[in-house]
Amino acid sequence: MARHKAPTGAVLLKRLQGLEGKPSQGFALLLISLSALPSEEEDDFWGELDDFLVDFKARYEGELYELSLGERAVLVKMTEQAEVGMISDIKDSVLRRVQQFYPEHFGMINQARLLRKIDLGFKLSHAIKFLEHFEKQPGKTGEGGMKMRGLQEGDIKMVLEVHHKVGPEQFKKIFV
Repeated sequence: MARHKAPTGAVLLKRLQGLEGKPSQGFALLLISLSALPSEEEDDFWGELDDFLVDFKARYEGELYELSLGERAVLVKMTEQAEVGMISDIKDSVLRRVQQFYPEHFGMINQARLLRKIDLGFKLSHAIKFLEHFEKQPGKTGEGGMKMRGLQEGDIKMVLEVHHKVGPEQFKKIFV
């Protein structure tokens, strides 16, 4: 699958700052978080995810942003009637892809954080503050963030194995 290059979080932040003082009723920011997944192992997964999100954005006339490899945002106009269908559409499609490509990581997905909706009519300032904070985190956006991911259980096991092999004194000299 081809990777689609979406604008970064910095572009989204400027877009939201441009909405301040204007009526933003009906606009929502959908935040999709898959940072618990390995970032480089399954390029097919990320390509399929991007294909789905590009289709979703076109179907609902939204705007897609890539905050980091494992984080996406969709800015979309959303009615109350369409909200349930749109959110179910994203959750079902993303979880189906996770189960297909990362069955061993399926249980690690925090479904409360998988998809978060921020109603910009009421919480535009919260969305802006969130993105300002997000942008300050190292490795989260732009090209520099593409290779970074959070620590996972396998990483911790590897560190413990090295500690066990070399002993505490040698480990301290090497890593501390």
